[in-house]
Amino acid sequence: MLKRTLHFLQKKTPWQAENNLLLAVSGGVDSMVMAHLFKEAREQGLVQGQLALAHCHFGLRREADLDAELVQQTAEKWGLPCFTKSFETAAYAEHHQMSIQMAARELRYLWFEQLLEEQGFDFLLTAHHLNDSLETALLNFIRGSGLKGLIGIPARRGHILRPLLETTREEILAYAKKHHIPWREDSSNQSLKYRRNLLRHEIIPRLQQINPGLLEGFRQTSHNLKEAEKLYRHALAAYGLPPAEGRPPQGASPLLQAKGKNWEIDKKRLLETPAPATILYELLRPFGFSAAVSRQALEGARGIPGSIFLSPTHEMLSDRDKWVIRSRTEVERPLYIEIQRGQASAELPDGRRLLMKWDLQAPQSFPDTPCEAWLDADKPEYPLLLRPWKAGDFIRPLGMKGRKKKLQDLFTDHKLSRFEKEKIPVLADALGRIAWVPGLQMAEWCKVDEESERVVWFGFEEK
Repeated sequence: MLKRTLHFLQKKTPWQAENNLLLAVSGGVDSMVMAHLFKEAREQGLVQGQLALAHCHFGLRREADLDAELVQQTAEKWGLPCFTKSFETAAYAEHHQMSIQMAARELRYLWFEQLLEEQGFDFLLTAHHLNDSLETALLNFIRGSGLKGLIGIPARRGHILRPLLETTREEILAYAKKHHIPWREDSSNQSLKYRRNLLRHEIIPRLQQINPGLLEGFRQTSHNLKEAEKLYRHALAAYGLPPAEGRPPQGASPLLQAKGKNWEIDKKRLLETPAPATILYELLRPFGFSAAVSRQALEGARGIPGSIFLSPTHEMLSDRDKWVIRSRTEVERPLYIEIQRGQASAELPDGRRLLMKWDLQAPQSFPDTPCEAWLDADKPEYPLLLRPWKAGDFIRPLGMKGRKKKLQDLFTDHKLSRFEKEKIPVLADALGRIAWVPGLQMAEWCKVDEESERVVWFGFEEK
């Protein structure tokens, strides 16, 4: 079993004999057997790096003290360093509004990552085995899953390696008995209120009555699905996918394009692909969007624009011909900047600078661009205010002889998305009259004419 375990690590993970390894040990039979295997491997010279055990005390069971005592005594007997930590798991779960199981998982992996960094370990080893992987695949199947979820538990996730993943629970128990390895039973593993335990004690035994070779069948199915996923990933490469885990693609993609701080997905091109739902999900996954959000977005692709979809880190706007994605941390601060007469510049929260030049003479001709504004400096009431636009705002556009136009209609004419509208400021005077909508429209009432004596120029300097 030892040679098979090390062979699996060499074949499926980047582990090398000289790596420093931290073993997560609960005191249960799985992790105690794993610890014994690597203790034996070190004694035989098959593992040359440092070994240490790490034990979490979650304070949830009366017998947890005995679990910690067993792990510490065993580590001392085998000559291995042992790190232990106690957690206020119930309080953490209540504070973060999550289940006890999720809280325990989050706490232990945060601590393990801390130990890896502080103590110089290369990898964390956990004792998940083939039965655990089958249970995970079944849970994912019940919830609804893609290929990745049906494969089961991966042999590696970042710095976490799972050396027993192709070993069965029966093999682990047999090894423990043969080598007289002590372990403790977690009483919560018998409770059928947890779905995993219900699968373990009720459902899987029934499936094994139908097929006694269930585990071997799952092992082969998992292998087949891994091969299928390789083909799946290869097909996605034509669309600039898959991205690095948790990150949007860095190179060019025909469907997903970076636009400043935002990302845009072309709806028409996506809908022309052979599998729009799958491709949209893979495009959105690095931004934290769930499969359910991906389905909702696709169902509303041809509907009325303006819908907003949220992930923990990003928000996505369904616009007319595209989806626009931005980080939720990039939502800019409200803009309210007073501008006094004679002021030279003003800094905007998005990094731009508004420049001003006062008491100029009117030019012979004005640039035909709404990105600059030439105003009669004597017509507005001061101070001026650069602020966000709001519902009900209107401007009397230059050349329309004083007629009003709502800003919402102006934005519609320019086909601005909701995110683009949020970035549009207006320049108004102390009476609330809008003089300029930067990038879009000047007002008639403050234009420079033959009677203007003092002129002010406004323009943006990009940073």
